Amino acid sequence: MISVIIPVYNGEATLGALLDSLAANDYKDREIIVVDDGSTDRTREIASALPVKLASTGGRRGPAVARNIGAREARGDVFLFLDADTVARPNMLSHIAARFDKEPQLVAIVGYYDKTPRNPGKFPRYKALMVQHWFKNAKIMESFETCCGAIRRDAFFKAGGFDESYTDADVEDYEFGYRVMQQGPIQVDHELIVGHHFPSFSRNFRNYYRRSKLWMALFLTRRKFESTATTPGEGITRIVGIGAITLVIIGLIRHILFFPGLAAFLVYLYLLRDFLKLLLEEEGPGFMIWGIGVHIGSSVAVVGGIVAALWNRVTFSKKNSN
Repeated sequence: MISVIIPVYNGEATLGALLDSLAANDYKDREIIVVDDGSTDRTREIASALPVKLASTGGRRGPAVARNIGAREARGDVFLFLDADTVARPNMLSHIAARFDKEPQLVAIVGYYDKTPRNPGKFPRYKALMVQHWFKNAKIMESFETCCGAIRRDAFFKAGGFDESYTDADVEDYEFGYRVMQQGPIQVDHELIVGHHFPSFSRNFRNYYRRSKLWMALFLTRRKFESTATTPGEGITRIVGIGAITLVIIGLIRHILFFPGLAAFLVYLYLLRDFLKLLLEEEGPGFMIWGIGVHIGSSVAVVGGIVAALWNRVTFSKKNSN
């Protein structure tokens, strides 16, 4: 049996579509567990109207707590975690069941977002294409991607479940993934594609800052980069981009450092070339140019989070030394 575990907070706009897509799935040896994390909208009403098991965190406690509650309620041999703003393809469950049946050594698999977002707009499309860029050649993932991630029951509990000290959708998937990998690799399955409703740029900006800060704190402990999204190349590209724009602006205002800034910007474009090629092929030159601006804007949040984490580490070390 596959136990589908869905944490949700105020998901009335998207939960119904996910549950409908699961109901239409071609694999019936399943149970669906929706764990409400203190919603104040119609989330519970929507879930109650469908044949799912409804659990509760008892208040706003975060997705890590919700997923752990769902796991304790689950009866399946395989746990499939889905975000409440995704939509499953019709063969998802049968595909997952077949893989775990045929590969007894398989510990966990993860999927990723469709390149066509569920909500219209330029930024959702940009974000979906960025995910495609990250995952197109990926085979192993250090993070357990909770947008669409399946794991054997015994492996989940052996890893200890999600760290409940994370009270928002932060980097609990990375931290959990590090512990899962001690049992075997987390494989990227390119058949596991989910539709996704992407949040706005402003919300993503806040998320980038918070998650970069938390991820950097994890990195300072683990001292190891990932092989997909949070790679050394990704970090260097973002830092070079911000540095280049800063030098160009200084050059335009103070009439110094403009040409070094321009050279740095050309290096930035070169480092970003594969992603820019994808934007160009999918949406054209105008969208690609707009995407450069969005990438630089989001890089401000990423680098800001990294700097904040480093600052916290330095000040903490100084306090301890005193």
